[in-house]
Amino acid sequence: MPSSSVERYLPPLNERTRRWLRFLGVIAGAWLIVWILTGLSTVLTPVVAALALAYILNPAVTWLEEKHQIARLTSVATGLVIISLLVAFGLLIGGVQLFALITQFLDQKSWEDIQAQVAGWPLLNQIESVDLPGLAQGYGAHAVGVVGGFLGSASYFATAIVLIPLYTFFFLLEFNHIVAVVHDHLPAEYRPTIVRIVTTIDRSIAAFFRGRVVVCSIIGFLTGLGWLIVGVKHSLLLGASAAVLNLVPFMSIAVVPVAMLIAYSAHPEAWLWPVTAAAAVYFIVQAIESFILTPTIESKSSGLHPVTTVIALLVGAQVAGLLGMLLAIPIASTLKSLGSEYVLPEIRRIAGHGERSEPEAAGDDAADSADADPSDAPDENGKTA
Repeated sequence: MPSSSVERYLPPLNERTRRWLRFLGVIAGAWLIVWILTGLSTVLTPVVAALALAYILNPAVTWLEEKHQIARLTSVATGLVIISLLVAFGLLIGGVQLFALITQFLDQKSWEDIQAQVAGWPLLNQIESVDLPGLAQGYGAHAVGVVGGFLGSASYFATAIVLIPLYTFFFLLEFNHIVAVVHDHLPAEYRPTIVRIVTTIDRSIAAFFRGRVVVCSIIGFLTGLGWLIVGVKHSLLLGASAAVLNLVPFMSIAVVPVAMLIAYSAHPEAWLWPVTAAAAVYFIVQAIESFILTPTIESKSSGLHPVTTVIALLVGAQVAGLLGMLLAIPIASTLKSLGSEYVLPEIRRIAGHGERSEPEAAGDDAADSADADPSDAPDENGKTA
């Protein structure tokens, strides 16, 4: 039998050693992924976000290119320009509305009114007895660090806004070519197996993204409808913003302070019920997502158990922050596919659920021969009775 391409660089290996090498390879690959994510999360977050966008948009671009003979460069550039304009328009409208709310709040409440309103708080009596100058001097360095961190985060966010469309343009323009090059450079002997595993992972990830879009659309509709019922202005716009932000799990909470501020501005004198209702709507919708929508739509589409989905998201956030949350479900689906392909068969073999060993097979054959009917034994001419 001809030697494989791997055996050209390694000494001859028996099957047991090959199994252990495959198992250790999976462990080493998982560790390498975690190490890269933790060390380069800041750099990789815009790249992964752009690659995810290219992955989602590529079927539409390929369809336009093949079915309608539209040049790929034209469709990619036009699509990204339209999406960028829509995002910029949404940010502009949201910024204008937020500025109007803050202006309205300041017009309704002067600084003297705010001081008079909070003057009776018990906490203020304790604050008056604190040495504020000394406390400020002690925490001055910490405050500078907080401000510096905020400015760094703001600059990173602004940089990411510029880099993500740029990365997406180049990824989307060369997406099919990149896939073809990677396919052609896979080891020939293992290419069918790798393609089969990657295809399974691709279907799982694509199904997850489709399920995520459906869940986010439902969440945006329910959130906007709930805020409309409790009397929050601009509820439909806020619901649409929650749907877009919810593409990254748990990010839709950024809309809640805006909704609470709108509810307060509409009823400054009796604000407790409107503000509480606005917050309650969000948490009720999140409960619907966590206990109904995610188990029935996302978990089934990704092939992962609902508990596994939640744990993967939490682990991803702990390991690599936003980048980890973006990659949590794809990595979990990949590990599940690799585990089903390589690890689980080895575990079943060790547990005795796989192929029988040679001594066991020989013993079973001997027992079968002893239990056989003597009349069925062949005679000297080779014929049975």
